[in-house]
Amino acid sequence: MHPQPQKMPVDARQMEVEAVAAVYRTLHRGDDRAALLAVIADALADLDAVGRQVEVQARQVSRGFVRAAISGC
Repeated sequence: MHPQPQKMPVDARQMEVEAVAAVYRTLHRGDDRAALLAVIADALADLDAVGRQVEVQARQVSRGFVRAAISGC
């Protein structure tokens, strides 16, 4: 089976979340609504980028299977 990814301790995860929130809040001069909207926009952009990477990798794997089938491996 696949190894389980290392889970970050809850305290460390919370500290990371608070640090990111503080950076966005600072970038948006204390405007919590603007900071929240920026976080959401950035997260959605990251999800789109990961989705595109997964699609590219899936196509590469599919092509590999097709090439293997054609070559008789």
